[in-house]
Amino acid sequence: MKKRLLTAAFLASIMLTILLASQLSIVVSALSSQTVQKKKMQLVSSLVIESNPNPSEPNQAITISGKLTSGRQGLAQRNVRIDYSVDGRIWAVVGWTKTISDGRFALSWTPTRFASMYLRAYFPGDKQYSSSFSSSILQRIVSWNSGRVSRGFCIHWPDVEQYANPTYQKKFVDSGARWTRSDVQRISTTEKFQDMYRTYHSLGIKNLGIIDYCTVPQAIRVNFTLDDWRNVVKTVMNKYNGLIDAVEVWNEPDWPEYQCGYMDGSTEHYFDMLVVAYEEIKAVNPKVPVVAGAISDIREGGKGEELLKGIFKLGASNYCDIISFHYYPWYTEQTPAQVLERIYRITGKPIWITEFSAKYAEQDATNYTEQTQADWLSKFLTSVNEASLKPQVIIWYMFHAPSPTTEEQPQCILEYDYAEKPAYQIFRNFVETA
Repeated sequence: MKKRLLTAAFLASIMLTILLASQLSIVVSALSSQTVQKKKMQLVSSLVIESNPNPSEPNQAITISGKLTSGRQGLAQRNVRIDYSVDGRIWAVVGWTKTISDGRFALSWTPTRFASMYLRAYFPGDKQYSSSFSSSILQRIVSWNSGRVSRGFCIHWPDVEQYANPTYQKKFVDSGARWTRSDVQRISTTEKFQDMYRTYHSLGIKNLGIIDYCTVPQAIRVNFTLDDWRNVVKTVMNKYNGLIDAVEVWNEPDWPEYQCGYMDGSTEHYFDMLVVAYEEIKAVNPKVPVVAGAISDIREGGKGEELLKGIFKLGASNYCDIISFHYYPWYTEQTPAQVLERIYRITGKPIWITEFSAKYAEQDATNYTEQTQADWLSKFLTSVNEASLKPQVIIWYMFHAPSPTTEEQPQCILEYDYAEKPAYQIFRNFVETA
């Protein structure tokens, strides 16, 4: 009897299980039917994206933009996510943005990686439109120091009109130099400077103009104000627009000899002048790079380094495109490669060395020969070649002096009569290695 009761209970349990399974199947089927119906009701969405600039440089902001559509209709007020991936498989989120009335969207982002990466956009979908991914695009990030190092010379005697001399021109071009550097309107007239800049352009040479104590009118140089400085920069840009290819804001602001008026050596005042110069330069020609720094004291913890740290703490990153420094052997025992890496850690900007030389004009000339100059230059260029961070431009101080008694003649790479010193051959034969 007990056995029959157990059998009946077991059968009842099986029947209940079958009944429940049947009911569950009906529920699942209904839900599945609703999901399919919902999917049928959703309209298909699609995404396209692009990035600009592409390629970009390290630490350069890019704009990722695109459009979310369904058919020909732009989808407004929808959230879109931007992702990035190093290998195209594992993705991380950049951020979210929202589409405007025509379905377009944009997001600004500064990649923290130096390697190129993939980008894509994602729309999570809603009740009306399906979710969708854009195709991935490759954002190429090209280091500013991956190209060849461009060379140049400081030139500081426009009044002599040596730039018009055919021998001078040939020596300049044959040296491999592609930049000049000079204080804007140092002594000379506007017309003569314009002619000089045009001449170099005709030779395929670019001009780096320094706006500094030589540019500020002598009548106000001792006590010029920030407003005076704005007018000086504005005047220079209007006079030389199209002739100056880059502008350096002051020369050696960390050196007391070159401090005057508002440029009194303080970090705050130099920052103010940099902001004003950047605004006026870009207002006239946004494509002209603004070069900041031009520091002379490159010692670790020196006045130049402290000036750079100070202005970048104040926000200089937004008011310059390039950082420059001067390399002279009596200031530091560090190699050019070591100084480049240290300055880059402070600024994160492309770097130009806008003055370098083996000998200072007032330095004791004992044991200093033309061969000493050539040997030092060879050592300097080797260090630049071996640097993991290379400068974009290096500018030797100086090219040529018009007289054998000129103070800077020992630093020149040519004799006053255009005869080549041994260092000229070293400079000309410099080939950057990868």
